[in-house]
Amino acid sequence: MAAAPIKIVAPLEGDEIRKGIAAMIHAKVPGLPVDSIESSLSRSCSFNAQSFSRVRATWWVDCDDDNVAYQWWVDYELDDFGRIDRGGIGGMLGMPCQVERVEGVIEPMPPDRFRRETAQPIPSNVVIPKQDDGLGLSRTPKSRVKGKDA
Repeated sequence: MAAAPIKIVAPLEGDEIRKGIAAMIHAKVPGLPVDSIESSLSRSCSFNAQSFSRVRATWWVDCDDDNVAYQWWVDYELDDFGRIDRGGIGGMLGMPCQVERVEGVIEPMPPDRFRRETAQPIPSNVVIPKQDDGLGLSRTPKSRVKGKDA
């Protein structure tokens, strides 16, 4: 009898988290350039060369006092299967403001759902278990050791 393939959900890579946060901000504030926010998020070492099982973030975007630039900030919490990494990062985007303060929350969700909601590809990690060859458990033959009585 053949075993059914098993789909293994890959944790979120730092690039996916940056792209996802930038996409969710862009969805609420369409005038913001996604690439600028994403590249600014890469300044945080928390996202570089690491993967996480879940992400939670709160963010806001607002105009500066002169309405000539956007200010933005993201507070994040990255969960690496129980090891939590918290931080915050923000910046300015030098472009005329079109909206007043906008805030948002990214709630924790499974990695593939996060990818779907941020229009990112879902990696296909499928493992096909080894077929039963009918031999059962393997057994290493005992070596013949000559003792005193041999």
